[in-house]
Amino acid sequence: MAGDHTNQPSSSSLRGDDGSLVLMGRFGAPHGIRGDIKLTSFASDPLALLRYEGLRFDDGRELSFTHMRLIRDNLCIAHIKGIDQRDQAQALTGRDIFIKRADLPPPQPDEFYISDLIGLEARDEQGHVLGHIRDVVNYGAGDILEMTRVDGEVVLIAFTRAHVPHVDCASGFVTVLVPVDVNGEPEP
Repeated sequence: MAGDHTNQPSSSSLRGDDGSLVLMGRFGAPHGIRGDIKLTSFASDPLALLRYEGLRFDDGRELSFTHMRLIRDNLCIAHIKGIDQRDQAQALTGRDIFIKRADLPPPQPDEFYISDLIGLEARDEQGHVLGHIRDVVNYGAGDILEMTRVDGEVVLIAFTRAHVPHVDCASGFVTVLVPVDVNGEPEP
């Protein structure tokens, strides 16, 4: 995450026989004729996927990269071992890649895996339950918590220290500062 919190690999957590899996990237369109493919990396260092062992598709098949280069932001051109033709790369378009949660390094202080944030209780400064975190999204201007309020409405909260001053994954909650409207009243 940019700013106050740091975003390591992200997105939702899956449950399988081998434990929790964390989404690490998503393949895009093929690039060229030799099997290269565009890859959106969800790691804080996009090229770190080149070094990870144990990357796999959602069906459990493992994969490894032979080389990767960064184009911009978190978009890379990658070559997967054993994929040497454009039609093979084309078949991977839209596929996600995962890693076992246990194969990732522990997050540093003030770093969070998004899969650890999903499902946390959202509380105000007095400890009252406001809802639960249902997802973490990024539309380009920074990470945003999608919170489902107790009344079922979904609200978006900028994931910065100014709006989310406290994260306690071990205790299962985040503290969210409730915005006020133009009249000085807390927004619902």
